[in-house]
Amino acid sequence: MPLAATQITPAPITPLQIALVNATLPRLTCRPEQSAMAFRMHLARYAPTLTRSAPFSPVALLSDAIAVIDAPDALLARVAPLAHTLRALGMSPRGYMALHAALMDMVSGHLAGDLEVEEAYSDVIGQILATMLAEAHSPRARAIPLVA
Repeated sequence: MPLAATQITPAPITPLQIALVNATLPRLTCRPEQSAMAFRMHLARYAPTLTRSAPFSPVALLSDAIAVIDAPDALLARVAPLAHTLRALGMSPRGYMALHAALMDMVSGHLAGDLEVEEAYSDVIGQILATMLAEAHSPRARAIPLVA
């Protein structure tokens, strides 16, 4: 079976999901230090080495990327520098699963209880991280050796 046939294409993000995320984002961004601390705690559970070198604020990543989530070219422009930085630090494609889990744990801790909102965040975060992964690890990305 060809590789292209086995790849999973994420479902498109709906306008309702974007509206839900935009409506609840201020609850995450009102206390960025607390959100960042929660993110680092969760990330330490999934990827301890990534925790020490993660050069970004999870709140800034989410708020910047969510602002342009419906414009793929603008989203790519916003997240590409971080994607290349993480790649240069040795982050492999598997690291994105840890990032997704840690970001979702942070979101769930602050917005617990509404499954529709959590599902919207999961899809939006998945789209953001898929964009970063494609930018940093696609065949056209510059060749940088990964840390084992």
